Amino acid sequence: MFGLQDKIDFAGQQKAEQLLHAILSVSAALAFIFGFVLQDLRVTLGGLAVGVLGAAIVCIPPWGMYQKDPVKWLPKIQVADKSGEGGEGDKDDSTDVEPTPIWKRVLNALF
Repeated sequence: MFGLQDKIDFAGQQKAEQLLHAILSVSAALAFIFGFVLQDLRVTLGGLAVGVLGAAIVCIPPWGMYQKDPVKWLPKIQVADKSGEGGEGDKDDSTDVEPTPIWKRVLNALF
């Protein structure tokens, strides 16, 4: 749709977050100032709404400016099958390592 891809790289995510903070901060400050000068809460809330919609239009879609630094992943490693026939019953389970439960890792980190 509109030539947009579905991927944003990490540098693009950082840029989108910085733009989001800048747009929302500026729109909130301007909305507060105009609402205070005019003594009208509707002006303040309308300005905030315009800022949120503008930030959503700029930051949510994956625009091309967010895709300038693609991530270069390592190549996929092929794992050779060690069993001779490849059947499930032939696997040597002695080399499998059980993952440590999360509660043990938390306790080890705390104590």
